[in-house]
Amino acid sequence: MPVVPVTIINGHVATSQRKVCCALHTDFLARQPGLCKLGELLFGGICVGLMITYGTPVWITLGVAYPLFLVTSSAALVSTSVLLFCYLVSEHTYRAIRTTVLEIFQNLTASVLYAVGSAFLLMHTTFFLWPMYIIIPYFQAYPALMTAGVFGCLSSFVHAVDAYCAYRTFRSIR
Repeated sequence: MPVVPVTIINGHVATSQRKVCCALHTDFLARQPGLCKLGELLFGGICVGLMITYGTPVWITLGVAYPLFLVTSSAALVSTSVLLFCYLVSEHTYRAIRTTVLEIFQNLTASVLYAVGSAFLLMHTTFFLWPMYIIIPYFQAYPALMTAGVFGCLSSFVHAVDAYCAYRTFRSIR
């Protein structure tokens, strides 16, 4: 990868730093919004992967918990991916979107839906899949879907933290 020297002026002092790629805005990945987006992407990807792999064979047994959690994690994963891509491509887009209510409401909605979906998934998995886990040898759906529910709770927390930080940014601008 080409390394381009860049001079950054902070106040009156000029320092020389090297940026690996000038086309992408990767600086925000080291700050809280970038870390939250990466965490949301990681936890959402794990949830969707576990639900597709292990939840599909037992979806009828889970009832409404399966589609609720799968739609929630898929929608949150897609919206987080789009926002992360936009933030990486353009620093202006990052500054513009981060200071609007879009980021706040998107993260609040994802947080609430993840919390509700995880609660339903954990409850239905415990009630309906635990007996199957005890009886059927090598039944892998129970531990996998319990793990998906726990990662859903973690994702709900990360979205809530991101919504709070977006709200603080929104209030500091206004």
